[in-house]
Amino acid sequence: MEKASRAELIETLNSQKEQLQLYKNKLRDVVAAYKSVVKEKEALEASFTALSSAAETTPSHVATNETNKEGAKATETVGEAEGNQSVEDPLGVNKKETKDDTSGLREQIKTLGTSLTTLSQEKNKLEASFIAERKQLRHELEEVQAKLSDERKRAAKRNEELVKQISDLKSRIRSLQLEREREETDHALMLRELQTVLAKERSSKELLEIQLEEVQTAAKGGILNPEPAVSQVYEQQIQQLQEELRKVRDRLKSAELKSNQPSPFVVELQKEMTSMKADYQLQVEKERQKASEAEARLRSQSRQNEERVSGLEAKLSELSQVVGNYERTKFQDQQAISKLRERVTQLDLENTALARAASLSPERPENSEEDSLEVDQIMEKIMQLRKQLKSALEKSDGPITLASVFVEDLNKADEESPLCQQYKQELENVKEEFERYKLRAQSVLKNKNKDPGPSKETELLKGQVSELRDKLRMTNFHHREESDEFQNKVDNLSKALLAQEEKCKADIGGLKADHRKEIGELELEAKKQRERTVSMLAEKDMEIQRLRALTGQVASGSGAGGYDSYLATSYRSVYSSDASVGGGNESGFSYRPSGRTSTGAEAEGGTCDEEAEAVTKLLDLPKGVQNEAAFLHFAQERGRMEVAMTSLRRQKRELESAYRDLQLSTAHTEQQLKEEIHTLTERFAETERYMSREGANVEYLKNVLLQFLTSMDSAGKRSMLKALMTILQFSPRERQRVELASSRGGWWGS
Repeated sequence: MEKASRAELIETLNSQKEQLQLYKNKLRDVVAAYKSVVKEKEALEASFTALSSAAETTPSHVATNETNKEGAKATETVGEAEGNQSVEDPLGVNKKETKDDTSGLREQIKTLGTSLTTLSQEKNKLEASFIAERKQLRHELEEVQAKLSDERKRAAKRNEELVKQISDLKSRIRSLQLEREREETDHALMLRELQTVLAKERSSKELLEIQLEEVQTAAKGGILNPEPAVSQVYEQQIQQLQEELRKVRDRLKSAELKSNQPSPFVVELQKEMTSMKADYQLQVEKERQKASEAEARLRSQSRQNEERVSGLEAKLSELSQVVGNYERTKFQDQQAISKLRERVTQLDLENTALARAASLSPERPENSEEDSLEVDQIMEKIMQLRKQLKSALEKSDGPITLASVFVEDLNKADEESPLCQQYKQELENVKEEFERYKLRAQSVLKNKNKDPGPSKETELLKGQVSELRDKLRMTNFHHREESDEFQNKVDNLSKALLAQEEKCKADIGGLKADHRKEIGELELEAKKQRERTVSMLAEKDMEIQRLRALTGQVASGSGAGGYDSYLATSYRSVYSSDASVGGGNESGFSYRPSGRTSTGAEAEGGTCDEEAEAVTKLLDLPKGVQNEAAFLHFAQERGRMEVAMTSLRRQKRELESAYRDLQLSTAHTEQQLKEEIHTLTERFAETERYMSREGANVEYLKNVLLQFLTSMDSAGKRSMLKALMTILQFSPRERQRVELASSRGGWWGS
């Protein structure tokens, strides 16, 4: 039994070590994920600050653009000699402005770099403080392991601190949510302002169109030769647009591939869920196996106890049967002894009567004296003897017939008759029977002297038997109660295991449903994005074809009138396309005259470093109204992607918190189950020890009682009597009664 329990303990220790190692690995992975999330958060905050500073500088750019456009109008009215400048000014090319913008962006990048360095320094400080705190916690943990009571107190304090931290974190999250809501309202106001600016720009464009028409009417008198530089510029713009389309298509394909691929965090979570499920199932199987083993042990123990009880009952029945036989033989012997005593007293009386009769009847010395006696005298003597015999019979207990006494006197002549012979034979038989009963009575008296006080011995044995029966009944009752209690505990443990298993299954089902819902939403978003990208590409293709047709018309036409009409139609087509894009925008998008974009989704999630690169690319390209739609769509898709990323990060944090809660609940339930199993094993071992100890006590009691009954030494019997009183736990009153009986000279003394 000890070997089996030791092996089971070693197995449980090994399984606990494996579980601890698994939990350590999981904790290491969670820490790494948390660090990566912190890094992403810092990068997003830095990019958000950069973009917010860039958004504040946009009104100044708008004013400079308006002045530049008014200057371009003035240069167009000066004269037709400066043909190249009049052609280039409507396109909005200004090198000084681009230089100023690039210098401003460089300054912003520098500020972002300094902020990132400061953030990295702060992060290093936090990591150093975290490492110091971790070392301190390890030291405290080693001290706590040495003192169990201190560990419990500190654990309670630690739980309180964690609760406070959770409440602080909740309050911080709430404050962050309020800040995000305020930022959303600010961005909505900014969008309204930008829309007003856009309306102003459109009105200015209309004015420019009117002025362009006036210039065309004024320039109808002369014919200008189309310069090949214009066609080259358009060709370059077409090539740039094609390159931009190619890049957008590549990015769309990469985005589709990324959207089709599952996120590594989700895959990792699924793997961890499967591993946790497998571990939990293994633990449940082990607990069930242990419960079944405990039930089997309980059944075997109860069966052994029942067999033992049945054996004890059989022994008690045999002992009671032996005692009954002894009582029956004792009663029969007492009856035989009383009968023999009565017979002996009767025979004694008869012998005394015969002796008296013999002494009263004088022997006749001579025949002459007997013959000389008269009949009257003989009759007197006979009457006297008759009176004496009656008086003796009255004094005696048993009656005697006088006919048997006077048969010889009456029938002296018939001494040789068969009746006389029969009487003689009966007398001899009675004498033999008397001798036999006398010998038997002597043997009984000797046995009585050797084994005095059988009644006390039987009473003592009966009392012991009754006490043993009571103890046996109580042990059976306690055993039934303990077995019922163990069975109830096993049932409760099995119910708790089933409930925990169902809860884990429900949690896993809920997580799977949430993941399916998220995947469906992502697929729907990717589909919408694909449709929007396809429609945008179709519009760009149509625009390229239209530009190519216009360039062909310009190349084929001759004169300033054709060129002016070409310019007018191109401006109208571009402005109409811009107006359609700006008016049909449902997501709150608007373009800025400086070439930057703003979305309503930026208020929810922030942007990343790639947006800064996109801004630099946008500033490096030539400024044209036809290029703004592509970057507008790109910024729109980037904002939507950022929104999706923020939602995924939020879901990731929620899943991590749910995972930690699930780990804590499983660890708590596991600890409770281990404690209950430990208590059950201890109680089971205690019952086994109790039953084995009870059997040893019964065996010892039997040996002492046997020695007490077979011993002939009075001192030894007294010491064994003390041992019996100690084992049977006599009360002080019972001990006093036994000592009083022994002082009076009981049957075990002398």
